[in-house]
Amino acid sequence: MRVLLALLMLFATASVSAADALQAVLERHLREDVAWWLDEPRMATLLRDNSARNAVLDADAIAAFEQRWQAELEQGDGELTGHVMSRFASKYLAEVVLRMDGAYGNLVALDARGLVAAAAELPERSYLGDDRLVQALDGAPWLLEGRVESGVFTRVAMPVEDPQSGARIGTLLLEVDAAKLASAGSLRPAKRN
Repeated sequence: MRVLLALLMLFATASVSAADALQAVLERHLREDVAWWLDEPRMATLLRDNSARNAVLDADAIAAFEQRWQAELEQGDGELTGHVMSRFASKYLAEVVLRMDGAYGNLVALDARGLVAAAAELPERSYLGDDRLVQALDGAPWLLEGRVESGVFTRVAMPVEDPQSGARIGTLLLEVDAAKLASAGSLRPAKRN
């Protein structure tokens, strides 16, 4: 019985330690790597422009936008979804997902209003401003949904700030498998001495 209890305690300690290690890997990745690849000037320009244009939209306009998005998703293409996917920023996010070799699920960039501005893959909705992670992000460097676990995508929301003004111009939504981050490596170039 003592041996079983000791093994259970050892397993619990190892599980907590592994979860803490994954959490640390994810946080370092968000702080260093995501901040690095998100520092793409064209991403800031897109989010700044979309945020300014969409700031005036009311609830009815957003609902109409969402209906159009849904119709285009059902038919498999359309002007609105095609426009989003043809943007440099969407192609850039898709390249990040590809180069991270399974560590990322989807990456979605939202403007300040919460509308999809760019995505590696089209999300099911065009308006994600009501997503609880997006709404709760106020002032935090990022928020995670749930616990970080090996082999499971963790949803993360990060604010995107305008490099010129420091104002929040959008949100980045990520799906990340922290266990795969270590094997995927970094997109940042290695520092030379």
